[in-house]
Amino acid sequence: MEIVVDGDKVSVKCRKSRFRMVGKNADEFPKLPEQKPLATFSMETKTINDMILKTIYAVSNDLTRPALCGVLWEVKKDDFTMVATDGHRLSKIVRSGDYTAVEGKDFIVSPKALNILRSLFDDKKEVKISLAENHVTFDLEDSIVYSRLLEGPFPDYTQVIPKQNEKELVVSREEFTDACRRVAILSSVITHQVKLAVGKDTLTVSVNTPDVGEAVEEIPCSFGSEPMDIGYNARYLLDILKTMDTDDVTILLDRNDTAGMLLPVGGPDDIQYHCLLMPLRLND
Repeated sequence: MEIVVDGDKVSVKCRKSRFRMVGKNADEFPKLPEQKPLATFSMETKTINDMILKTIYAVSNDLTRPALCGVLWEVKKDDFTMVATDGHRLSKIVRSGDYTAVEGKDFIVSPKALNILRSLFDDKKEVKISLAENHVTFDLEDSIVYSRLLEGPFPDYTQVIPKQNEKELVVSREEFTDACRRVAILSSVITHQVKLAVGKDTLTVSVNTPDVGEAVEEIPCSFGSEPMDIGYNARYLLDILKTMDTDDVTILLDRNDTAGMLLPVGGPDDIQYHCLLMPLRLND
């Protein structure tokens, strides 16, 4: 292949193929941001990749609320938190550690930048993160990702996390995931609603969609309160369940019209992970 550059024109020749393309002056390419870092810290790529995967699915697509279109990073002295929410669900993961160097530096990162970052991890063990006034930089030695931070403020998510959910449902993550995935095939294309009928030792997952059909599956569970019914969006539920790494999942409930909390049973001691999911109104 022969490549010839003449000013802003490029000619490419290969056997009997000929191409001529018009380019632009290199000086017109956007300059890299030049901002003095306010704080710098390093994290293992395995850890940050796991934290991104457990939050990025809950990022909002509502451009009228730009702060929700990214993942909030909160850094305190002894822990590092990522949070994402779209108003229907919320995901929060906290990792314990020493973050004194960046204590109090909260910022919102674009999901596009995080996905690009993940694609560059490969066999890298550590990523260096530098925070400036309007940008964040991820340094992987041979690759550097610059991203403009999203403007806040991020809503006070702590106000929506329920504190009265004392009804504890424990179920196998794999069995629950498989049951939801199968019955959701016949769910509404608009609401994707599945109904959970929670009993003492049996969880019934069902769908009844007019003009489409119905499906019912029963799986064993453990529930110490009075039986109750609650509806959820199956897609949102499955998004959460696939990020859980443990055999069992705990769902903390209160009423069928208030948010439920999903937590993995067990897991690493230095990681706290929980998700909030708003219910759907059940059809009569």
